[in-house]
This record gives sequence, structure tokens and C-alpha cells, in this order.
Amino acid sequence: MKRNTLAFIFAIFMSASFSLAQGKKSKVEDCEDPSKCTFEKIEKQKVSPKCREKTLDCALQKLAESALENCSICRQKLHKDAFAIIDEKLSVGKKILISQTCSLQKTNLTKKNEFILSCYQSKKHYFSQKDKKEYPTVIFKIHTKKDHLVGIKSADFSADKFVQLINKNLNKKKELVGQISLIKYKYGDGSTFNYNSKKNILKIYCKIEDLKIVKK
Repeated sequence: MKRNTLAFIFAIFMSASFSLAQGKKSKVEDCEDPSKCTFEKIEKQKVSPKCREKTLDCALQKLAESALENCSICRQKLHKDAFAIIDEKLSVGKKILISQTCSLQKTNLTKKNEFILSCYQSKKHYFSQKDKKEYPTVIFKIHTKKDHLVGIKSADFSADKFVQLINKNLNKKKELVGQISLIKYKYGDGSTFNYNSKKNILKIYCKIEDLKIVKK
């Protein structure tokens, strides 16, 4: 009698354990979309390794990491380290060629007199233990006599003919080539830029030195 009772209890226990295991397994295996993962799945995701190189990519990772950082002091340290790298890599006077491999484009994030350069965009994400954050979007902003920020010198205004060339031809998908140079902004987070943590945008201030349509 006792033997039969013990066997019955053991069978119930094994059945419950198997059902519980199957339930957990299905929750994890059904998690195809990372944004809808269960806590168990997110907890096991691979955390992005810390970067120590003085590269623009590393600076963008630090800014993405800071967006997920709850410690204010830690967040400030990440900003400080990232800004120091950006100041070095995107310094005043740096020239960037606009070409087929580094094309000038407009997106839904760019406003008037703003554009992105394809070679300065990253689709990477920073992964913490339980979350992820996309690297900041890098936007370039030019200034004119009629439309400029306080703190931008008149010598750093872009010529109206270049601004018109952008406005008239980008929407027509015409290819533009030329050159920009980075300019000093007196009230920036760095010498040539501002970072908007809420919008996740790194805005670089520049001047168009030359621009023309590619003739095909």
C-alpha cells in the first residue's frame, strides 16, 4: 500500500516538473523579437564588450551605453570620455569629402540645413544585460547668413548657392560631390558638436566648401 502511494506521488511530481520545464522552454524559444523577449531571455543576452580604443565608433558606443546607465556619475563619465574622443576625431578644420562612398542624404530626422553622411552612420546597438540602445544618429548642420546659431562666426557660413543645390537636388535623387569642413561652435558640448541624449542625436557643425552635381 505504502509502495503504491509513494509511486503515485512520485509520478505526480515528475509530471509537474516536466510541464514546468516545457513552459519555460517555450517562452524562451518563442522569443524571436528581442523587443518582446521574456526576462529570462534578455537576462542571458550577450553584453557588449567595453571599448577602449580612441575611435569614433567607440565614442558612439559610450553614448549609447550612457543612455542605459542609471548611475548619474557613471553616465557623466561616459559622456566625458566620448566627448574627448569626438573632439579629437572631429576637430575644427577637419575636412570630409562627399562622394559615392560618403554620400549626402536627407532623412526624417534631418531638419532645415541638416543632412547625414552615409559613411558616418552606424546601425549598431549597445547591449546591456537586460536592454539595448541604438548608436546615436550623426547629423551634420550648416549655417547661413539668414539662418545660423549664435556662436557661429560669419566666416563659417555656407554659401547660399550650395544650400540651394542641396534643397533642389537631394529630393530628385541626384548625386552630389564636394567637401565640407568642421567649424567651431562656441556653446557646444565639444568644439564642433552637441549631443542630444533624449533624441539620441550627435549634431556636427560644418561649412560646405565645395559642392556640385555629378554629371552622368
